[in-house]
Amino acid sequence: ALLRDCKCRPAGLDYPGGFEGYNIFMLCIIWSLVMLMCFLGTRSLKYAVYITVPLPYVMLVLLFVRGVTLPGAEVGLRYYLQPDMSRLFFDKVDPETGEVSSAASVWLQACTQTFFSLSLGQGAMITYSSYNPPSFPITKNVLTIALINSGTEFFAGLVVFSILGYLSEVRGVPIDQVVAAGPGLVFEVMPTALA
Repeated sequence: ALLRDCKCRPAGLDYPGGFEGYNIFMLCIIWSLVMLMCFLGTRSLKYAVYITVPLPYVMLVLLFVRGVTLPGAEVGLRYYLQPDMSRLFFDKVDPETGEVSSAASVWLQACTQTFFSLSLGQGAMITYSSYNPPSFPITKNVLTIALINSGTEFFAGLVVFSILGYLSEVRGVPIDQVVAAGPGLVFEVMPTALA
């Protein structure tokens, strides 16, 4: 609702744009909250966590409800939940371009996603665990984090592919040709869900 009232003009180096009062007001509120948390110190973090932890899950649930109510969502969900398992073991040749997509690249992308999502390669988990006492139940916590992370990714996939099914129906193209894969996928899918 807030974005529908936006009066956007083309911007560039020749026209830097003007100030929007609403945006300035919201930025002042946000930065005031950040400064307040800095002044209050670490005791204010628990109150920030009460909002920042559940908010992404609330947004995912709302986007999921929105996505599955769109026409064509079942096509996207079927594509997500019934993958082409032959891609894991056999190379695929594009009939139009002759380009070969190896099965090893699928495994490499899966490993990259796992290391990225759990931040295993960045050492954050090791650093955090060094602050724990020796009797800390590290195995239980690691399994909990891994399962919650994987469940969140699976649920986010349901959200994205329900909207991709809608885009496939609206554009009249197969679902694997709706948008290009990669990080830019979310910037095309989520505005569609919010529109």
